[in-house]
Amino acid sequence: MNGREIIYDSSLVGNWTLWRKPSSGGEPEALFSERAIYGLPVISRQGGQLAVVERHYDTDVRRLELPTAFTTSGPEYATKAGRSGGGIEIKWERMTRLITSQGEDDSPQFSPDGKKIAFASNRSGSMEIWVCASDGGNPLKLTQAGVLTAGSPRWAPDGQRLVYDSGLNILMVDAEGGAPRHLTIGSSRDILPNWSRDGACIFFSSNLGGDRQIWKMPSAGGPPVQITRKGGFEAVEAPDGKTIYYSKENTDGLWTIPSAGGEERPVPELAEAGYWRSWTMTQDGIYFVAHTGSAPPRPLKFFSFATRRVTQIGTVDRDPLRWVPGLAVSPDRRWLLYAQIERNTSSIMLVENFR
Repeated sequence: MNGREIIYDSSLVGNWTLWRKPSSGGEPEALFSERAIYGLPVISRQGGQLAVVERHYDTDVRRLELPTAFTTSGPEYATKAGRSGGGIEIKWERMTRLITSQGEDDSPQFSPDGKKIAFASNRSGSMEIWVCASDGGNPLKLTQAGVLTAGSPRWAPDGQRLVYDSGLNILMVDAEGGAPRHLTIGSSRDILPNWSRDGACIFFSSNLGGDRQIWKMPSAGGPPVQITRKGGFEAVEAPDGKTIYYSKENTDGLWTIPSAGGEERPVPELAEAGYWRSWTMTQDGIYFVAHTGSAPPRPLKFFSFATRRVTQIGTVDRDPLRWVPGLAVSPDRRWLLYAQIERNTSSIMLVENFR
């Protein structure tokens, strides 16, 4: 525009939006705070006019009641599911719209007692962490991220706190609200936190050492320790508290490593899991949307910790959301939550008198 500033789009701290930064260096400034996605900016030759693509997403979290055969806990779970033929067909229009707004609602996770759901939403204008009742009622906003973002909320084992990421750092907030507390601060990009089973540690993904790996730090705060060496994206500790299941960036499949670190091994039975973060762990095993074929419908499968078997329990007729968690199962295995796009529109916006 005048050679003194750079206008660019970036998703560094959340959704794509436009930023302004002095060409000589300095801190960037966000140009838009409205609930939308902005990109591909073009400035008129004389300046004064800015054209930008404005994109609106409307994503909801829908709920399906799982058949009785799939809600039985214990070692016989996979066997019962297999005897039923794995025949549930998860049609989008048949699911109840549980968490909905005119913006984005995603990343659902049931509380340990199953009575609440944490989720991410930009219904207030920016992407924040919210908590609601298990029936979708009484939503409560917990964070004030503003121009940054808040995502991937995860409950503490005691249900009293949540950890989440800001696109750059890991933070913690009380389940009833209050001022969040930074667990990581620095130049690295720390994302996708998850609790250890005893609540003493937080596992997260970071590029602190250069490439993206799984790290661990005390939940009370303290220096992080690198866990993986061959790549790591999202990690969840198994119910035994001894093993971590984790995915790798842009790669299908799940791997395991001891919680204290050690040998990194792929899980052959889970070679189709990890797709777009569409996997979730319960006390019995791992539910996942399998990455097979070139288009939906896609298999919904269950991996049993007890039998080490994978059973197809149904199909989903739409692909999961990309890069945000969209699959959750209640602790009693009665309810399945699935987040998907309801509306996706784009337009070109012209800003006059742009300075």
